[in-house]
Amino acid sequence: MKKIFLILTMTIFATTAFAQTNLQEVSVALSKAKVVRGEFSLERFSQKMNRAIKSSGVFTIAPEHGIIWFTQNPIKTTQVVTKNFMLTENSHGKRTKIQSDENKIYLQMAILTSALFSGDLSAIERSAHLDFSCQGENWRVEIFPNDASIKAMLEKISIAGKFSKETCVATEMRIVSKNGDSTFYQLRGHKFFDTLTNNEKSFFEENP
Repeated sequence: MKKIFLILTMTIFATTAFAQTNLQEVSVALSKAKVVRGEFSLERFSQKMNRAIKSSGVFTIAPEHGIIWFTQNPIKTTQVVTKNFMLTENSHGKRTKIQSDENKIYLQMAILTSALFSGDLSAIERSAHLDFSCQGENWRVEIFPNDASIKAMLEKISIAGKFSKETCVATEMRIVSKNGDSTFYQLRGHKFFDTLTNNEKSFFEENP
């Protein structure tokens, strides 16, 4: 389940005709941002233990590459998600990499989330059912996987955000499992850049 929880990603665009905004516009807008950085808070809820574990840090979203979660509290760790591999780095700097073809569930979920942020809705529509809604500046898309093996573990992924004329950002993401567990990300302080740092590039390399 941790592989599913690490998936993740977010950023968006703007229009004045909010009522006419559709998912294609949101997805294309997400793909326009070269690099987005900001802060996040994360809450993982365990149904079995009936308790939540909280953490926080900073994130980097690069639609052409993937997402990096730099957790700073309570323990410094790093998680990287792309549609080709997932990588984790512990507090001692040791990196562990999982190729997408080693885990069918990870591969499908990575395709679903990365496709949304890269503007390729056709890849999502082949693998999941989508529900999109927009009210005022607020939009939300819920992704329900079609694959039976994924549906057995994952209920849905919900991503929400805001539109404005200048920017479009994702502000939250919720992953709900079939067993009642959930993972909830909140994103804030979005800033836009043209390039990745050398450190960020090293995490996205095929052979770090």
